[in-house]
Amino acid sequence: MPQSLSAVYIHLVFSTKERRPFLRAYGLTRDELRYILDPADVYGPDFPGETFRVLKEKEQAKYGEYRTRRLVLEAWDKLPHF
Repeated sequence: MPQSLSAVYIHLVFSTKERRPFLRAYGLTRDELRYILDPADVYGPDFPGETFRVLKEKEQAKYGEYRTRRLVLEAWDKLPHF
């Protein structure tokens, strides 16, 4: 796992379309990205750690889903695979 998970998150959410291929340079897999966004998504609801709990709770209340997770993973899936 990279040292600066929050930096990876910021790049994923706020990168422009032209900069997205740069994100692969972090060497993350999709599952590692899922872990960064929500460890319980990878290890199950009993996993003791959380990363963006407040964001997740606010988005679930407002949108009925963890919207950032969905949008980040959709963007990730559109990246070219090397």
